[in-house]
Amino acid sequence: MKIKFTPLDYSQVQQNDSVVVLCGGPSTQIYANRVKQYICDNKSVTISANYDYNHLGVKTDYTYITDTYKLLELVGFLKTSLIIPAEPKTDRIYKQLVRFKMRLYKDRIERLIKTRFKGPPNVLVAGTKDVRTTVYDSKGKPYDIKINEDGSFPYRRFGSAGQGAIILSLVFRPKKILIIGLDGPSASDITHKYMYDGTLVKYGDKSKFRSAKNYIQNVLIPSVLSKGVEIETFRNVRFYGTSRHKMGIKVLESK
Repeated sequence: MKIKFTPLDYSQVQQNDSVVVLCGGPSTQIYANRVKQYICDNKSVTISANYDYNHLGVKTDYTYITDTYKLLELVGFLKTSLIIPAEPKTDRIYKQLVRFKMRLYKDRIERLIKTRFKGPPNVLVAGTKDVRTTVYDSKGKPYDIKINEDGSFPYRRFGSAGQGAIILSLVFRPKKILIIGLDGPSASDITHKYMYDGTLVKYGDKSKFRSAKNYIQNVLIPSVLSKGVEIETFRNVRFYGTSRHKMGIKVLESK
């Protein structure tokens, strides 16, 4: 199968009024049945962060992977359409491991994907290497995340997988976005968080959590809302402990 790498923009996806963004936190599994019904009721397109959630019975259309290590770990198992950033990032904790393994692929992300990916052959590349800008350069400037007139993005990177998936969902030109799994750490210990499958991820220090929370609260969510998109979620999706009411997020009632 011949893999083609195509820039992500409006021409590469169909417009959909409803997008579901599946991040990696525990609430994705908690609300799997609710999400399945929501997708059915709203005919939603789904974009997931790192993982293909079809094994939970949740229809996943696109999987966005931002980290080189996650590509190494998961690309051979994905069956959905794949989206990657123009410049994949490498978490420090995996840096040496990734460098060692990537030598097998001559340090080329494209070679890794061509060798192991079994999903749809048109891999979408978000953003551009022609700029040094990342979405974090918008930090402290509310409503400042940009999308070009053609639906492309003027960034090399888009932050963590969950945050990036939320930004990239704008390419579908939705009227509303349901966000699940953007949980962050527990209130009792902000130095670590759990993923949907129970995996523990450590931050190492509290500043990383605070930085993520401030970005979500002051840049990410306001930027999406400023584009006329309604954001929905469920009660136990934590949004890193931020106030969903103050951010203007609609919390759906329990059924």
